[in-house]
Amino acid sequence: MEMKVKQKLDATEMESGMTHTIEKTVENYMEACHMLDGVQNIAAGISGGPDSMCMLHILHRLREKYGYRLVAVHVHHGIRGQAADEDMEYVRQCCGEWGIEIRFFCCKVEEQAAKWHMSTEEAGRKIRYDCFSEVLKKLGGGKIAVAHNSEDSSETFLLNLFRGTGIRGLTGIRPVRQNVIRPVLCLKRMEIQEYLRENGIDYRTDATNDKDLYTRNKIRNRIMPYVYENINPKASEHIFQAAHALDEICEYMEKQADMVYQTSVCQGEEAYVVDIVKIIQYDRILQKMTYRKVILALVGKLKDITAAHVDMIMGLMAGETGKKIHLPYHIICEKQYNKVLIYRFRKCETHAFFCAEYNIQGLTEEKIEVLPEQKGAIRMKLVKNVRRNMKIQEKMYTKWLNYDILKNGFQIRTRRPGDYIVINRQGGRKKLKDYFINLKIPREEREHILLLAKGSEIFWIIGYRVSEDCRISENTENILEIEYLEGPADIRHTTENPNVLISEEV
Repeated sequence: MEMKVKQKLDATEMESGMTHTIEKTVENYMEACHMLDGVQNIAAGISGGPDSMCMLHILHRLREKYGYRLVAVHVHHGIRGQAADEDMEYVRQCCGEWGIEIRFFCCKVEEQAAKWHMSTEEAGRKIRYDCFSEVLKKLGGGKIAVAHNSEDSSETFLLNLFRGTGIRGLTGIRPVRQNVIRPVLCLKRMEIQEYLRENGIDYRTDATNDKDLYTRNKIRNRIMPYVYENINPKASEHIFQAAHALDEICEYMEKQADMVYQTSVCQGEEAYVVDIVKIIQYDRILQKMTYRKVILALVGKLKDITAAHVDMIMGLMAGETGKKIHLPYHIICEKQYNKVLIYRFRKCETHAFFCAEYNIQGLTEEKIEVLPEQKGAIRMKLVKNVRRNMKIQEKMYTKWLNYDILKNGFQIRTRRPGDYIVINRQGGRKKLKDYFINLKIPREEREHILLLAKGSEIFWIIGYRVSEDCRISENTENILEIEYLEGPADIRHTTENPNVLISEEV
């Protein structure tokens, strides 16, 4: 897409008071946020746009004082043809004039986005940070500097607010995140433009920024101008200040949530286990933050986890035992008595319909049967002469079932048309398809879920619920303890994990 280069402006005021003030503002901001503490190397992401050129020039001015090595990093995304080539050449030219080291990367972002099942914007961001990290690795470590301004932070605040985020999403863009620093986050776009004008610095502009191709552009080009004109011309500044205040509050709350996590959450073999009795002793906001911490520990990200998802987990605590909800990233949250189990869908690679037949009549000792096609194994044990009020031990993948119902044979298989499960003592049935739909289990996951079945009747949806037909009761004399072991590493005699242990009276 066509790009335009800003014509070089009169630089007669290069060393004016405004330049000194802006540079000092950025320096003070970096000092206050400890961006340069002990830093020997800085890899600065430079696109050629106004924000990144302003940042690069200021970091260049300050490097002698602070003694760091500055390396500019430019990533060619392989999207905008000649315009992108011109961006790269412009950055090369500026770095040559200023005596700054430069590293170039050429990538095919659209191809990678399709491969990773991401949007082009998401893939581009991932690739850029991978490139920055590669440069830092070769330099022996340091900081990544990226150029965002205060209005970018305000837009992020609104974007996350509209999407339904938690408190952390309302803190805008953080000045420091791990080894990433944002030196010009304290500046407005107008200040950046003024700095570039006074120093006679050209920059590249992307014509797509003026088009509403992305949600952020719609906020920048349509919502904010209306707010400035009709509500408050300083709205962005106030949003930025509010986000900063929320960030400070959130830092304090995070420390409190860490304490709740330590006292209420255990990591079991199969799931993160939240003790409901313990966690409900704390304020509701700390409960929510703790659940977000669990999800972050489980999948390593929170990008698509909204406040609505966390509310769903909160509601689960008061739900019935066995109730499940499905969240992004294939996360399953399950209520089990006084626990909430949080885990990811365990996917077995099933190329076609899978079925293994078993007859366990005469079972006298513990037995492990390896499933075909590397689908794992099942461990079976007969418990005879069950006493009333005997405690049973069950886990997500370990169940106690009525032996007499299953002794003459059953199958471990994947689903097929006509499957059903008995859902109450009166013999009421539910189609397996409807059960999966009610749980909002994605279609592609349904094909991988293993079932313990006889004919079309499902006795155990492995990892989910058990049929009422084979549940043990006060009249049950013989129990089949059955456990599903996922893979070769798990095909062994396992001990019960106390963190996932659930007991009940029979």
